[in-house]
Amino acid sequence: MTKSYQEFKNIVLGKAFDVDGWYSAQCWDGYAYYMQYLGLKPAWCTSTGYVQDIYTNMDSNGMKEQFDLVYNLQPGDIVVFPVSSVTPLSHVAIFDSDAGNGYGNFLGQNQRSANSSGSAFSIDKMPYSATYYWGFRPKIFAQQQQAQQAQPKPEQKPTQKPVKVKDESATFESVVNGLAVRDFPSTKTDLSHRVAELNKGDTVIYDSVYDCDGKRWVSYIGFSGNRRYVCIRDYENGDIYGKAY
Repeated sequence: MTKSYQEFKNIVLGKAFDVDGWYSAQCWDGYAYYMQYLGLKPAWCTSTGYVQDIYTNMDSNGMKEQFDLVYNLQPGDIVVFPVSSVTPLSHVAIFDSDAGNGYGNFLGQNQRSANSSGSAFSIDKMPYSATYYWGFRPKIFAQQQQAQQAQPKPEQKPTQKPVKVKDESATFESVVNGLAVRDFPSTKTDLSHRVAELNKGDTVIYDSVYDCDGKRWVSYIGFSGNRRYVCIRDYENGDIYGKAY
């Protein structure tokens, strides 16, 4: 199942989660719940007992294996805040959006009035200057995108089969530049390939006329011996691309 930050935000916003059973809904619990949602293993705070350990121990706690380090944040990136006047006990949250003027909006638990009893997920504005340099982007997002791109695209079928209007021997002259000559009477790239083009004043002698996909086409046998099609009129927008004589 595809995972996304937007889906996670919709699930948790305004709700509280106590993952480890200690001190209610702390910021670490919010981070851990996000990790569980992504199918990842959360890092524990084993050095100082504060969530800054997620960042400072990244070389040994599994964060580098599960995340890419990034500077330009995107929604869904995990951000750690060191001990400072903004976050006196350090903090971990998820980047939501840019708030302008050096601030970002962050989704996290226990961040409006940090206390030992914790508080639910909320989105709050905090300065980028209060964060560590690197953010953590889940590698699973890139893996999902690659998997989706690797999936074969469904065959694109014409909205109608080509219908021969008539057999007609005449000359078609293009009145535009770059008019495509195709191997099938459709502008859908999965069905039709652009094999040549006509510029303004170019002519072809055609032998038949077709309607397909809301357009009128003239057809002829090219020098290769293969049948070719040129769109001469678009019924949907009324455009006319040439004249016959």
